[in-house]
Amino acid sequence: MKKIALVADTFPPTNTSAAIQLENLSRQLTLDGNKVVVFIPDETIKEKIEVSFQSNFEIVKIRSPKIKNISFIRRAINESLLPLVAIKNLYFKNKLIKGFDSVIFYSPSIFIWPIALLIKLKSKCKSYLILRDIFPDWALDLGLINKNLPYFYFKLIEYLMYLSADKIGVQTKSNLDHFKNFYFLKKNKLEVLHNWLSSYEREKLEFSFDPNILKNKTILIYSGNMGEAQNIEIWLELADQIKDQDILFIFVGRGSKLNDLLQKKEDLGIENVIFLDELVPSKLNYLYDFCHLGIISLDKKHKINNIPGKMLSYLQSGLPILASVNPDNDMKEIVIKNKVGRLIENESIDELREKLYEMISLIESDSNIRERCINLWKTEFSTQKAADQILDFFHS
Repeated sequence: MKKIALVADTFPPTNTSAAIQLENLSRQLTLDGNKVVVFIPDETIKEKIEVSFQSNFEIVKIRSPKIKNISFIRRAINESLLPLVAIKNLYFKNKLIKGFDSVIFYSPSIFIWPIALLIKLKSKCKSYLILRDIFPDWALDLGLINKNLPYFYFKLIEYLMYLSADKIGVQTKSNLDHFKNFYFLKKNKLEVLHNWLSSYEREKLEFSFDPNILKNKTILIYSGNMGEAQNIEIWLELADQIKDQDILFIFVGRGSKLNDLLQKKEDLGIENVIFLDELVPSKLNYLYDFCHLGIISLDKKHKINNIPGKMLSYLQSGLPILASVNPDNDMKEIVIKNKVGRLIENESIDELREKLYEMISLIESDSNIRERCINLWKTEFSTQKAADQILDFFHS
């Protein structure tokens, strides 16, 4: 039995796609005969360290500054302080941070790598970085920061994170291209590690709205973060244009833009849009059974490509994709090649409306589209495949 440390900034009971992914991976590694210990900062605990057990793996919570559901600037400041606080709280806890055979850590955030490095050095083992977002570059693309002192500070932290890892798993082939000019990184240090998702049972959801509203409608669902990077506003504008048709939009989740979106819904007076709080995967899957299309939304200003975890949950439930993404996103090739959806790259409401109508017709005429979605998830995005790839590196 190998002892594996997993360091991340999110984990259930949080119901983000990242948290669910990490629980899936921890569970799979445990099923493969390993012992998994999860290290996670937690702003709610009173003690410096709290240890508990969850689903056959150990959870080590480290008291941290507040980093969730706050402004971008305040989060950046608090996350900068996070590793200092964590190292101070962990450094002399040798029983907790020694004796590991390997360390896996997850980004975002770029600020938790010192925790992984501490465990790596104390245990004298190798580490694997699961890199899902490339920060601060995505924030620069969206205009959240400029190329000033904070940007170069974040870049320094980013470079140190990459140097601390023995292997880096990026989301897509395009992500590999991003690192061509990172001359301090050896080419064999990088590889593509696709997102993954395990299967979940259905658990009945008690609707907070009249379920009769779901009858005889085409239902689109979005599940996940609603922040600066997603540009959910475009979907509310689409909903406003077609509010006299039997088409319903459901948005599930939280995020920094949620209050703005709720206000926009009220300002537009649209009743064909429902917002729901985060749901556990089993209840989310139950809701998916009422839906026809899964929404993916990425701001077109993104220059770095990624494949959101929500795409996997849609595919797993047999939901075809309707997406508005940044140009040349690798997701386009996957969706088009496997005939599981439609995408736009220019945030045109008119084009998005046309693609929606195309997908409604396709769902009615193509009886195999749901099966294609499920098969794509099974072959390319299973948790077992991701776990095997990471373990192969540690065993090499």
